[in-house]
Amino acid sequence: MPLEISRPAVENALKASEPPTQETMLSLIDTWWRDYKAWEAQDKFLVAFKEGRMTIRQAPESLAYDDTSVAAFSAGNIKFGSAYRDPYPGQAYSVGMDSLKQRLEPKSFNLTAKGERGKYALGLHDLSGSLLDPVKPKILDQLRWKNEGKKLEDWISIFMPMAKEEDMVLFYLLNDMSKKVKNQSPKIYDAVVAIRRSMSRLKLGASEDIASGLFDISPNPHVDSPKFRYGLKAKPGEDPMKLQENQDRIRTVLHYKGIVKLQREKQSECNEIVIAYRQHAGDRFPLYTKWKQAAEPVADTKPKPVVVMPTGGGPPPPPPPMPDKVTKQRSEGEFVCLGGEPSSKYILGGAIPNKWEDTQELN
Repeated sequence: MPLEISRPAVENALKASEPPTQETMLSLIDTWWRDYKAWEAQDKFLVAFKEGRMTIRQAPESLAYDDTSVAAFSAGNIKFGSAYRDPYPGQAYSVGMDSLKQRLEPKSFNLTAKGERGKYALGLHDLSGSLLDPVKPKILDQLRWKNEGKKLEDWISIFMPMAKEEDMVLFYLLNDMSKKVKNQSPKIYDAVVAIRRSMSRLKLGASEDIASGLFDISPNPHVDSPKFRYGLKAKPGEDPMKLQENQDRIRTVLHYKGIVKLQREKQSECNEIVIAYRQHAGDRFPLYTKWKQAAEPVADTKPKPVVVMPTGGGPPPPPPPMPDKVTKQRSEGEFVCLGGEPSSKYILGGAIPNKWEDTQELN
């Protein structure tokens, strides 16, 4: 069944004055979810880019902030606000490509043998990225890290498409509903939890750099179990979830295509989105790439023609034309797909050009 049928069926059930039975609702949710994953498996780079659904994240191959790293884990909280990073011994935040792959495994979010939440045990909190604008012809112009500290050359650029706005809105409606009916309809709650562990989605968005990291939204930091959220800003004593600026950035993701439109109006250098990376159906995504700068254009000179003088007198021949200066036009650079990654085989030539519309991919 196509999404255009299964999606409205769930939407109508959520709006109904007489809610359906738990079994009926479960069936509707299951049908939509199977249709969604079937659609996701067929999604393509150019289609997602043109529809304004393509995201990019720049990250090192491996990096974790924890008790063993040079940079220990820290986060803002209600006591200190977002400007000060309070240390959280025993906590971790994994941000490299290796940990992004862990996020693609639903089992990573299960409880550990010690009863810890997998997300917190492994440091698999939400990550930042950018939403790519299909109106802009070049990818490089849209990146947050354009090469500060050689991050562009040394880090991995990860392309990942998001769900259509309609499906993302539906997920958040289901997520909200399932929490409200958790006690009377536990099967619905469990079904939505399973989806939550398997659906990549945006959590927050802004048309500029948010300039904020993780924030512990628990009311009693270091007493309550921490509850980290990325991208929230607050002053000491303020509840970030009640601030209008944060609420606006959270609501933005329901109509996320407006992020790049507002970015154009503000002429800001980059936007920032917060992504919950999760399992992607099929093996076309994520696309793991590394930027390769093209060599400088090379100027070649054609050899001068040999002039043969007439032997029987007469006027000399006209001077030969000046040699043409030929410049070999090379591409300005490209995002080379990493070898050994299943998704790389779908990009013909093994690279995504900076002019993204020149990308060629398998059907």
